[in-house]
Amino acid sequence: MMYYRRALMLQSYLERRSPGVDGYSQASILTSEGFELSRESRAQADIKFTYVVSCQIYGQQKQRKAPEAADISLLLQRNEALRVAFIHVEESGATDGKVSKEFYSKLVKADIHGKDQIISLFSSSSNGGYMKIVSSLKLQENNQYNS
Repeated sequence: MMYYRRALMLQSYLERRSPGVDGYSQASILTSEGFELSRESRAQADIKFTYVVSCQIYGQQKQRKAPEAADISLLLQRNEALRVAFIHVEESGATDGKVSKEFYSKLVKADIHGKDQIISLFSSSSNGGYMKIVSSLKLQENNQYNS
């Protein structure tokens, strides 16, 4: 999945290094060293390539500090084009003693410090960048036709 992003970065890097553009000579065109460090190449790849994965219980795993959540966080840190969509559950106590659950759909990426950064799904970020949903939408894969 990330080879495609690297290929886009390399293509952008080589296209920018055409003869007569930005002072590059004919000899410097043939080398592709340093293409992964080029800010312009990274920006061009980010425009064209983002990979979104649905990990529906990632929020619950993070709250439990499960090793699976740490694995997903590591993947987010290593692959800057990777985004994770998940369902976040918030419990709130009502005045009558009942606990009510609210469900939110969130989309995150890793920031430069390795923490999850919420990506705003809406133009106005007054809601924190996530969308309230009616119930937990956890999909089941134990259908006999899925085997």
